[in-house]
Amino acid sequence: MPYDVPPTPLAFDALDRWYSQDPRRCQFDLNKYSKTLRQLHVLLTGPFGKKGGDHIRNILKQAKSCLRCSKCRQDEFVRGSCVLSLLDEVDARWEEPRHASHLALERALLSRLSPPPQEPESLLISRLRFTQGSHSKRFIHGAHAGKTIDWLVHELQSGAISTKHPSMVLNVLFFHGDHRSLNNRHAVSVVRYGEGVKPSIDHPPMCFVRTWPLVRQLRLDDGSCQ
Repeated sequence: MPYDVPPTPLAFDALDRWYSQDPRRCQFDLNKYSKTLRQLHVLLTGPFGKKGGDHIRNILKQAKSCLRCSKCRQDEFVRGSCVLSLLDEVDARWEEPRHASHLALERALLSRLSPPPQEPESLLISRLRFTQGSHSKRFIHGAHAGKTIDWLVHELQSGAISTKHPSMVLNVLFFHGDHRSLNNRHAVSVVRYGEGVKPSIDHPPMCFVRTWPLVRQLRLDDGSCQ
């Protein structure tokens, strides 16, 4: 069955259960959403601007309806540069092209469609999740190629390597309310390190992440495709 077609019209709670059965259904919608946002951004910032009136507004309405999973919609409200809420506001104020929401939408679209900032954000290690259920014990690529997870955990525990070091910055996806790491061996090392740190309310163990959008064929800065 195609990922984008529920078997019958479903109520919201049943629709969410249908999506939860296979995350690829959400991925399909998110990919469609990103493509529609990219098309909208090109039209809004192109040489004709709002002169394509009805066509551009139709694309805007399509973008509003792409995400049918309530958890995916909530993700976009939390992490998606407020694009969903701005789509609603611009649609309601379509006849007011000078309203601040129109420029805000263009800026939000650019932010949503661009790679995350190079400067990572901090994240509680306890909030880190994985994207795979298994992993090898030895690093294959990157700064720690050839080393083992046990070695890296020891280096973190001894202070020889910090979670702030560029080699330890994790690429993550924000999906259904969780930060899910694409660097699974590094994430395992960080989690094991965090488990060995004495808990402190004032200084909980932190890691550092760059949050990417969940789309097919996601290409990271190092050229790898996820």
